[in-house]
Amino acid sequence: MQKKLEMAANIAILVVAIAVVGLVVKREFFTKADRGPAPDMVGKKLPLGNIDWAGSNNHLVLALQEDCHFCSESAAFYQRLSGIATQSGCHLIAVLPQEESEGRKYVAGLGLSIGDVRKVSLYELGVDGTPTLILVDNRGTVKRTWPGKLPPEGEAAVIKALQG
Repeated sequence: MQKKLEMAANIAILVVAIAVVGLVVKREFFTKADRGPAPDMVGKKLPLGNIDWAGSNNHLVLALQEDCHFCSESAAFYQRLSGIATQSGCHLIAVLPQEESEGRKYVAGLGLSIGDVRKVSLYELGVDGTPTLILVDNRGTVKRTWPGKLPPEGEAAVIKALQG
């Protein structure tokens, strides 16, 4: 009886260990882009208050989190986007679930100078994971989204959307 109990306990420990390793691998090696798109936001108003949507034809919302290594790994791309956005008249907005002061510090640490940094619930915004880029028109309507760490062709699509 004791041997059966020990064997059952060992099997249970093994199953839990495999599950934990599986979750870690999934989280660390598969971005949201690999798992599929964020909820369909295209064509809907972005529930982000106190934005002068009419102030620019395009707004690019960067949904980030401090502890998201994909966000940090994408910093060089976001720096390029910042320059392109400035040239094309696109308004950049960074949204994070952290306090605004922490968000500003994180964004600055990425080498970005985004004046509009806000604390928001990403869930309430409709963002399924970070990073997520959201292109919004001058009425506050979502035109396009790009979830996850983007491959080079995804980055090119964002740049093309900002320039065209």
